[in-house]
Amino acid sequence: MDNLTQMVSSALAAARKGYGTLSTGEALAAALILNDHAVLADRGMTIPEALDRIGPDWSALIPEASKRVAAQLDDVEQTRRQVKKQEADQRFVDFAEDGEPVELEAKFITYGEAPGYRDAYLTLKLVPLGSEMDGPKTVTATVRLDAIDSAKVAQSIIDIHQLAWRAGHRPIDANETETRPGWLAS
Repeated sequence: MDNLTQMVSSALAAARKGYGTLSTGEALAAALILNDHAVLADRGMTIPEALDRIGPDWSALIPEASKRVAAQLDDVEQTRRQVKKQEADQRFVDFAEDGEPVELEAKFITYGEAPGYRDAYLTLKLVPLGSEMDGPKTVTATVRLDAIDSAKVAQSIIDIHQLAWRAGHRPIDANETETRPGWLAS
């Protein structure tokens, strides 16, 4: 197999299945071809360092390899999305290995909306209860709640806060300077 064919093949393999089975040189060339800065950063490499590491023969082939890979990019991108979805699905399944309900701690990241629709899209960082929020078992998930469920969640959150801030009481977890939120009805 000539160098160009090997580089294209490595880049397509990386796009489809990740970089795990590639040699260091193949992985660096694939990252350069795919313009995947995260892989270079994970390996502590800058673009010039990666080009130096793969050598002048392979470096000279990057533009042509990129063109050939780009010709197949639509298929590669679709495959990459499928692999990422499978990996995310597996991480989620790993949370609940025994099939029991999973108790998760969540950190709100953002929300999404479609103007005119009542569905709510909440993006949350999730970890098993008691785990570190930025540890290895962290999963970021976007949860879609339809109109009925989003209204139930919103009302439940309001009910929880109203009970915690009921007349003459403060929430146990409130800090000393915290006051009753203005968005709670009296």
